[in-house]
Amino acid sequence: MFKINRKVLSISLLAMFLVFLSGCSKGVAKLNLDIFKKEKVEIFTSKDGNYVVGASNRWNAISKDDDDILLSLQSEEYNSNYMLKKEDKSEYSKDMTLDKYSILVGEASLVGLENGSLSESEDITIDNKDGKKFYVKGEKEGIKLKYIFTVLDSEEMYLRQIIWSTEENIEENSSYYYKILGSLKKNVESPQQSN
Repeated sequence: MFKINRKVLSISLLAMFLVFLSGCSKGVAKLNLDIFKKEKVEIFTSKDGNYVVGASNRWNAISKDDDDILLSLQSEEYNSNYMLKKEDKSEYSKDMTLDKYSILVGEASLVGLENGSLSESEDITIDNKDGKKFYVKGEKEGIKLKYIFTVLDSEEMYLRQIIWSTEENIEENSSYYYKILGSLKKNVESPQQSN
Protein backbone atom coordinates (compact mmCIF):
# COMPACT_ATOMS: atom_id res chain seq x y z
CA MET A 1 0.00 0.00 0.00
CA PHE A 2 0.97 3.57 -0.52
CA LYS A 3 0.49 6.45 1.84
CA ILE A 4 -1.61 9.47 0.71
CA ASN A 5 -0.22 12.86 1.55
CA ARG A 6 -3.23 14.83 2.77
CA LYS A 7 -1.65 18.18 2.01
CA VAL A 8 -0.98 17.22 -1.63
CA LEU A 9 -4.50 15.76 -1.95
CA SER A 10 -6.08 18.91 -0.50
CA ILE A 11 -4.13 21.18 -2.83
CA SER A 12 -4.97 18.98 -5.84
CA LEU A 13 -8.69 18.97 -4.99
CA LEU A 14 -8.63 22.73 -4.46
CA ALA A 15 -6.92 23.27 -7.83
CA MET A 16 -9.50 21.07 -9.63
CA PHE A 17 -12.34 22.91 -7.87
CA LEU A 18 -10.94 26.30 -8.94
CA VAL A 19 -10.64 25.10 -12.55
CA PHE A 20 -14.25 23.90 -12.36
CA LEU A 21 -15.45 27.25 -10.95
CA SER A 22 -13.48 29.15 -13.55
CA GLY A 23 -15.15 27.18 -16.34
CA CYS A 24 -18.59 27.74 -14.83
CA SER A 25 -18.08 31.45 -14.43
CA LYS A 26 -17.03 31.83 -18.06
CA GLY A 27 -20.21 30.05 -19.12
CA VAL A 28 -22.35 32.35 -16.99
CA ALA A 29 -20.61 35.48 -18.26
CA LYS A 30 -21.02 34.33 -21.85
CA LEU A 31 -24.68 33.57 -21.28
CA ASN A 32 -25.30 37.03 -19.83
CA LEU A 33 -23.48 38.68 -22.73
CA ASP A 34 -25.53 36.67 -25.20
CA ILE A 35 -28.75 37.81 -23.55
CA PHE A 36 -27.57 41.44 -23.66
CA LYS A 37 -26.63 41.10 -27.34
CA LYS A 38 -30.19 40.02 -28.17
CA GLU A 39 -31.38 43.52 -27.39
CA LYS A 40 -31.26 45.94 -30.29
CA VAL A 41 -30.54 49.54 -29.45
CA GLU A 42 -33.36 51.86 -30.44
CA ILE A 43 -33.29 55.63 -30.45
CA PHE A 44 -36.39 57.29 -29.04
CA THR A 45 -37.07 60.94 -29.91
CA SER A 46 -38.84 63.37 -27.60
CA LYS A 47 -42.20 64.61 -28.83
CA ASP A 48 -40.78 68.11 -29.43
CA GLY A 49 -38.00 66.53 -31.51
CA ASN A 50 -35.24 68.20 -29.48
CA TYR A 51 -33.86 65.20 -27.54
CA VAL A 52 -33.04 61.55 -28.13
CA VAL A 53 -32.57 58.67 -25.70
CA GLY A 54 -31.11 55.24 -26.42
CA ALA A 55 -32.80 52.18 -24.97
CA SER A 56 -33.42 48.69 -26.28
CA ASN A 57 -36.15 47.19 -28.39
CA ARG A 58 -37.67 45.92 -25.14
CA TRP A 59 -38.94 49.45 -24.43
CA ASN A 60 -41.97 51.13 -26.01
CA ALA A 61 -42.88 54.80 -26.26
CA ILE A 62 -46.04 55.71 -24.37
CA SER A 63 -48.11 58.74 -25.34
CA LYS A 64 -48.73 61.27 -22.54
CA ASP A 65 -51.03 64.30 -22.80
CA ASP A 66 -48.92 66.45 -20.48
CA ASP A 67 -46.98 69.00 -22.60
CA ASP A 68 -44.11 69.00 -20.10
CA ILE A 69 -43.53 65.25 -20.54
CA LEU A 70 -41.24 65.06 -23.55
CA LEU A 71 -40.82 61.28 -23.62
CA SER A 72 -42.30 58.36 -21.75
CA LEU A 73 -41.08 54.78 -22.17
CA GLN A 74 -42.21 51.52 -20.65
CA SER A 75 -40.75 48.03 -20.61
CA GLU A 76 -43.32 45.46 -19.62
CA GLU A 77 -40.64 42.77 -19.80
CA TYR A 78 -38.47 44.61 -17.26
CA ASN A 79 -41.43 46.10 -15.36
CA SER A 80 -39.71 49.49 -15.68
CA ASN A 81 -40.61 53.01 -16.72
CA TYR A 82 -38.70 56.03 -18.03
CA MET A 83 -39.77 59.65 -18.32
CA LEU A 84 -38.14 62.81 -19.65
CA LYS A 85 -39.81 65.97 -18.41
CA LYS A 86 -39.05 69.66 -18.86
CA GLU A 87 -39.84 72.53 -16.54
CA ASP A 88 -39.36 76.13 -17.59
CA LYS A 89 -37.20 78.13 -15.21
CA SER A 90 -39.65 81.02 -15.58
CA GLU A 91 -42.06 79.04 -13.36
CA TYR A 92 -39.68 79.49 -10.41
CA SER A 93 -38.18 82.43 -8.57
CA LYS A 94 -34.91 83.91 -9.79
CA ASP A 95 -33.01 82.44 -6.84
CA MET A 96 -33.85 78.84 -7.84
CA THR A 97 -30.66 76.81 -8.31
CA LEU A 98 -30.03 73.30 -9.56
CA ASP A 99 -29.42 72.18 -5.96
CA LYS A 100 -32.68 73.71 -4.71
CA TYR A 101 -34.62 72.36 -7.67
CA SER A 102 -33.24 68.84 -7.10
CA ILE A 103 -34.30 68.91 -3.44
CA LEU A 104 -37.74 70.21 -4.41
CA VAL A 105 -38.20 67.41 -6.98
CA GLY A 106 -36.95 64.76 -4.56
CA GLU A 107 -39.15 65.86 -1.70
CA ALA A 108 -42.22 66.12 -3.95
CA SER A 109 -41.55 62.54 -5.12
CA LEU A 110 -41.86 61.26 -1.56
CA VAL A 111 -45.55 62.19 -1.48
CA GLY A 112 -47.67 59.05 -1.65
CA LEU A 113 -44.84 56.72 -0.66
CA GLU A 114 -44.75 54.87 2.64
CA ASN A 115 -41.37 54.70 4.41
CA GLY A 116 -39.96 57.05 1.77
CA SER A 117 -36.34 58.17 1.73
CA LEU A 118 -34.34 60.56 -0.41
CA SER A 119 -30.63 60.04 -1.09
CA GLU A 120 -27.97 62.73 -1.18
CA SER A 121 -27.50 64.11 -4.68
CA GLU A 122 -24.35 63.57 -6.75
CA ASP A 123 -22.95 65.92 -9.39
CA ILE A 124 -23.18 64.54 -12.92
CA THR A 125 -22.77 65.71 -16.50
CA ILE A 126 -24.93 64.39 -19.32
CA ASP A 127 -24.57 65.73 -22.86
CA ASN A 128 -22.40 68.60 -21.56
CA LYS A 129 -25.13 69.70 -19.15
CA ASP A 130 -24.44 69.96 -15.43
CA GLY A 131 -26.82 68.00 -13.30
CA LYS A 132 -27.64 66.07 -10.17
CA LYS A 133 -28.43 62.40 -9.66
CA PHE A 134 -30.36 61.08 -6.68
CA TYR A 135 -32.66 58.26 -5.62
CA VAL A 136 -36.03 58.04 -3.99
CA LYS A 137 -37.11 54.81 -2.28
CA GLY A 138 -40.39 53.88 -0.72
CA GLU A 139 -43.33 51.51 -0.68
CA LYS A 140 -46.62 51.73 -2.50
CA GLU A 141 -49.33 49.15 -1.83
CA GLY A 142 -46.73 46.93 -0.15
CA ILE A 143 -44.31 47.00 -3.12
CA LYS A 144 -40.81 48.42 -2.58
CA LEU A 145 -40.05 50.92 -5.33
CA LYS A 146 -36.93 52.84 -6.31
CA TYR A 147 -36.69 55.88 -8.55
CA ILE A 148 -33.47 57.13 -10.15
CA PHE A 149 -33.59 60.84 -10.97
CA THR A 150 -31.27 62.98 -13.02
CA VAL A 151 -31.94 66.70 -13.14
CA LEU A 152 -30.07 68.71 -15.78
CA ASP A 153 -29.61 72.46 -15.97
CA SER A 154 -30.31 74.10 -19.30
CA GLU A 155 -30.42 77.84 -19.98
CA GLU A 156 -34.20 78.21 -19.96
CA MET A 157 -35.36 74.95 -18.41
CA TYR A 158 -34.63 72.02 -16.16
CA LEU A 159 -34.68 68.57 -17.73
CA ARG A 160 -35.68 65.76 -15.42
CA GLN A 161 -35.17 62.06 -16.23
CA ILE A 162 -36.73 59.37 -14.07
CA ILE A 163 -36.45 55.60 -14.23
CA TRP A 164 -38.50 53.60 -11.76
CA SER A 165 -39.24 49.99 -10.96
CA THR A 166 -39.09 47.68 -7.99
CA GLU A 167 -36.21 48.41 -5.64
CA GLU A 168 -34.70 44.97 -6.27
CA ASN A 169 -34.83 45.39 -10.06
CA ILE A 170 -33.22 48.83 -9.99
CA GLU A 171 -30.44 47.71 -7.64
CA GLU A 172 -29.65 44.50 -9.55
CA ASN A 173 -29.64 46.23 -12.96
CA SER A 174 -28.46 49.73 -12.10
CA SER A 175 -25.71 49.84 -14.76
CA TYR A 176 -28.29 49.00 -17.44
CA TYR A 177 -30.52 51.87 -16.29
CA TYR A 178 -27.57 54.30 -15.97
CA LYS A 179 -26.76 53.64 -19.64
CA ILE A 180 -30.26 54.73 -20.60
CA LEU A 181 -30.09 57.87 -18.44
CA GLY A 182 -26.61 58.71 -19.73
CA SER A 183 -27.69 58.36 -23.36
CA LEU A 184 -29.80 61.55 -23.36
CA LYS A 185 -28.56 63.84 -26.13
CA LYS A 186 -29.63 66.97 -27.94
CA ASN A 187 -31.10 65.85 -31.27
CA VAL A 188 -28.78 67.15 -34.00
CA GLU A 189 -31.64 66.82 -36.48
CA SER A 190 -33.97 68.81 -34.23
CA PRO A 191 -36.79 70.64 -36.01
CA GLN A 192 -36.71 73.34 -33.28
CA GLN A 193 -33.99 75.17 -31.45
CA SER A 194 -34.01 74.43 -27.73
CA ASN A 195 -31.60 74.15 -24.86
